[in-house]
Amino acid sequence: MSTTATTTKGGHAATGSHVATATVIPPPATKPAAPEAPALLAVGGLGDLLDPDAIQGTRFSGPLLSGAAEDGAAGIVILHKRAKITFSHGNFSVPIRFPPSTILDKYLVQLQQTYNGTTPKINIGTTLNGLDVANVDVSVAPTQLQNPIATILPGSWTLYLSQVLGGSTAGKATVLIYYSVPAKTVQS
Repeated sequence: MSTTATTTKGGHAATGSHVATATVIPPPATKPAAPEAPALLAVGGLGDLLDPDAIQGTRFSGPLLSGAAEDGAAGIVILHKRAKITFSHGNFSVPIRFPPSTILDKYLVQLQQTYNGTTPKINIGTTLNGLDVANVDVSVAPTQLQNPIATILPGSWTLYLSQVLGGSTAGKATVLIYYSVPAKTVQS
């Protein structure tokens, strides 16, 4: 086969002739693509575990005080940290930081969808991937459980929330950690 081609090189036209032979090779037979596993969401901190159903809230700069302060001390509202966890977050361990002198009260786990892996767990501990505060089996039927926390926070005032999937491809839970912090009324 003989062809004539005109090309532009450096702004100048050039004409040339060459002989080319082409061999047609059929494309290889394609196999149907396997379904892709869902992409895991990267979890870098507790802020990555916000509940997608959350409503707009009001942020206060300190703990809420309630009641009369006849003896110089009003009541302090119990606070909690909340995380919505699903299998799509993958395995993770994230720090949860508390103010100094925090007293932990209890944790609550609401399992909305059973995790289907081999021994999947949600853990709460005083070290990375620790489980000295809680070690919750999430392979059971949807349920809600709460337990007191007897652990005293270490000087770092940090707990770690962890998820170990064990191969789970389904599962969803909400975790609440209740705590109290010291507060005082500022006289103006």
